[in-house]
Amino acid sequence: MMHFKNASMLDRAILAVSPVRGLGRIQAKAKANILMNYDAGGMGRRVKGIRGPATDADASSLGSRRVLRNRARDLIRNAPFAKRAQSVVTNNMVGAGIAPSITGGNKAAAEAAAKVVLPFLQSTEIDAHRAMNFATMQSVVANSLFESGEVLALRRTRDDVNATLPLAVEILEIDHLDSTVQSNGENEVIDGIEYDHVSGIVVAYWIFEQHPGSASRKRNMKSKRVPAGDVLHIRRIDRPGQMRGVPWLAR
Repeated sequence: MMHFKNASMLDRAILAVSPVRGLGRIQAKAKANILMNYDAGGMGRRVKGIRGPATDADASSLGSRRVLRNRARDLIRNAPFAKRAQSVVTNNMVGAGIAPSITGGNKAAAEAAAKVVLPFLQSTEIDAHRAMNFATMQSVVANSLFESGEVLALRRTRDDVNATLPLAVEILEIDHLDSTVQSNGENEVIDGIEYDHVSGIVVAYWIFEQHPGSASRKRNMKSKRVPAGDVLHIRRIDRPGQMRGVPWLAR
């Protein structure tokens, strides 16, 4: 009598009633075991708790992104190890600030531009809120990238005649993205990001004027359409097609 050591009780029962069908089941299982060289591709108890939905990069974090951000922020506020991790990453990323320089084919023009631009970046004029200089803004962006997974930097123009340059940058937490907007004309809007209906390229961001969690008594929950050319959406991209970031503490 042939011995089938890998046959289950069901296989043996089917084999007794219908030898051809039973043999086919056992042979199919044997072939599957040969092909299945990755444990992660199996269905045993070792992978029982693993979920593997067939979602794209953004859909995989869509339902939990806000919760992940809030919990990461709470960890950084209250857990020394999390704050330390953030500090280490930021220090390695930007240190005391990446110093800019101005070069060009015309040395005299480059030096003249440097006399205007470099002091401007070292002052708080670069910040739309007049609170940070360029180096500090880099640290804030790095901290936000670690904490929230993504951060926005908006280009603003100044009408102040006394301003050194008619430029300012506003750093916004990613919470400012309005995820309630679904479309604009024929363009689709996903998570506050508007895509051209023909090319699929990002053309605009829908941004709340105030942070949704603001303590202001005059909260304004209206969002404005800001052209993509005026927005830097800073995040770490790990998968093709990824547009949204995930807090680095999510793991």
